[in-house]
Amino acid sequence: MRYLLSGHCLLLVLLEAILSDTCLVHGAHGPVTQQPIGVRRLVDLHVPINHGSEPRFAKLARHSRAVLEGSSHPAPKTPTFSVFSALHDTILGEVRISAEVYPLEVCESIDTCQLDGESGHFDIPASGRAPFDTWGVHQPQLHECFVDCKLPQSGLKLDMVHLRDADDGLIHANMVLEEIHGTGNSTKSKKFVGLCVGPVFSAAPTFLDWVQYYADLGVDGIHMYAAVADFILSPQGGGYMHLPGSYRALSIDHHKLIQWKAFHPSPWSLHYYGQWLIYNDCLFRWRQTYEHILFVDRDEFLHFPGKPLAEVNVAQSVAKQFQKETASVVFFGALHSVHCLNKQVPLLGSAEPHNAALMQPNLNLQVYTGYDIWDNDEHIPDFTNCSVSYHGPSAGRACHPKSLVRPLAVDLMNVHFLAGAAPGFEEAPHAVDPSVAYIKHLRCRLSPDEGTWEQNDAVPLCIPEPQDYAKHTSGGVSTCPA
Repeated sequence: MRYLLSGHCLLLVLLEAILSDTCLVHGAHGPVTQQPIGVRRLVDLHVPINHGSEPRFAKLARHSRAVLEGSSHPAPKTPTFSVFSALHDTILGEVRISAEVYPLEVCESIDTCQLDGESGHFDIPASGRAPFDTWGVHQPQLHECFVDCKLPQSGLKLDMVHLRDADDGLIHANMVLEEIHGTGNSTKSKKFVGLCVGPVFSAAPTFLDWVQYYADLGVDGIHMYAAVADFILSPQGGGYMHLPGSYRALSIDHHKLIQWKAFHPSPWSLHYYGQWLIYNDCLFRWRQTYEHILFVDRDEFLHFPGKPLAEVNVAQSVAKQFQKETASVVFFGALHSVHCLNKQVPLLGSAEPHNAALMQPNLNLQVYTGYDIWDNDEHIPDFTNCSVSYHGPSAGRACHPKSLVRPLAVDLMNVHFLAGAAPGFEEAPHAVDPSVAYIKHLRCRLSPDEGTWEQNDAVPLCIPEPQDYAKHTSGGVSTCPA
């Protein structure tokens, strides 16, 4: 495996909708000030950031609070229909448009897809759905909207789509259709397992190990979505939704398995950087390429207890979990706290007189300690009362599950579970026995004020899990180092 250095591929590369697969990219600590080429951005909805000496994360938190609480900030334009993607599955003859809308009625009013291309003009009945809740947020916000258009036949050559309401009013015009990636309609020609990962908005010291781990595990492709944002609102107010690691520069690393795609969320995208849009775009875009798609974060490792990676046949292991009508399986998560440290190491050659004037004396690195993902770990955490449901009478302990799905058996994806199965498949997921496999979530230990990563590696990593499961909301089952 080879990784490229970042010297020749800087922030400008991030301005492309689909990033080059030959570069390592750093997102600047300052706001992105140039318009991304081909990346959807609602410029008129962005609050300008005042550049000064104030730390950036403090500025962003202050501005995000102003947007939430200030009465002078305008609501999103009415109507707003901001397209994330318009995808065409030529094998099944289906079109899906993913968008953010305001108000909600814009999505519900969609009645017709008008499609044009080499194969001619088609008026197709359309259905617009906004299936995800808004967490009780009352300020104006964008909603995820998914529009499906079933074509009269497969194999049509189409390049443009327009949406109209029942009164033939134009909702959105001139959307360019992308044909999704596919290797044919035979499962024998498909790759076996792909990964969908997003949003990615900051550096993580575990990332290079993560790429190597899944390469060794035998995945066939990794599809990562970089969320590039000037600032992101919290639905509860008070600034960022994410943890302090997000204040650090984003590192995007080249690898033959990885394809990057950039997304610039609007400040009104309150649902975790457009994660529902990202997951469903990835699901539909790659559903003809892979037999199975795994949804994980870039600090989560699919672990097979007691088995070195070299002994894991991921194809066989995955196939065993699916019955004929199974649409998805879930792996429960175990939280392993680690120390994420900022280290300085001397640059090679920096002590030599002829190089000293040309190079900085130290290289800043982010490293993690406290757990070695490469150990042959036979320990199985206590997953008692873990549930495959977060709500309702069957809801139990929140064990941060992650899903592995048959993409053609899934209608829509939620974050931890599917949001709907295709006809003929079970919507309820099958929980994988943790003795077979579970997710290891390596999360950085925070300082007491949760304002940055804890830099004192003498601080204990064991964080007891609350006995009241309802108060344990994220990360997985707490696991203490041996």
